[in-house]
Amino acid sequence: MSDPDSEGVGQLAKKIAQVMAAIDRVPKNGRNDYHNYDYSTDDDVMQSVRPVMAEHNLIALPSVTERKTVEVETNKGTETKTYITMEITLIDGDSGQSKTVMWDGEAQDGQDKGLYKAYTSGIKYWALKTFLLSADADVETHDAAAGQARSNGRSSGPSDAQLDYARDLAKEDVWEEHERKQLLNDRIPNASSQEISELIEHMEKVRDHGREVLE
Repeated sequence: MSDPDSEGVGQLAKKIAQVMAAIDRVPKNGRNDYHNYDYSTDDDVMQSVRPVMAEHNLIALPSVTERKTVEVETNKGTETKTYITMEITLIDGDSGQSKTVMWDGEAQDGQDKGLYKAYTSGIKYWALKTFLLSADADVETHDAAAGQARSNGRSSGPSDAQLDYARDLAKEDVWEEHERKQLLNDRIPNASSQEISELIEHMEKVRDHGREVLE
């Protein structure tokens, strides 16, 4: 007896291959100036993948099946780290064949956006890995830069270059005055090495994409 889930698998595989062939490379419109690398934003990935999937009558239906949160104490206060497990079903609208996979996502946030960030990140990397898209050099580059920083003895605290760059970011016009004061007088001078790296990435995102990322 045939496996119902295997019916039409050749058609679904063909559609996946067509998406792979159509997308040569995902743009990298995000920028990490401190570690000197470009990266693909969530929008870069979705705008590259979504129209090609639609052209080939492919849809993805994600749903969160498990969620866990852990409170993390930082120099900025208590933040929430969110872990989620998703089921993502890829469906071929022509053959009706579908394939469901489990996928994890995680994010850390000081407000109430942890679930959204974990969900968005999870879908982004599912799309990149499912269609084997070239956009992940930023991850390896970031890890290598962090490793180099540790090997240079900077793991105990932020470097002067990190602090100077963070202060420059805090002076951008995107910030409200009270936010700028909090960054310059509290969050930056009291941050650990890991926290300053996370803060820099956050400030770069606000600078590059506007205050809507704070909502």
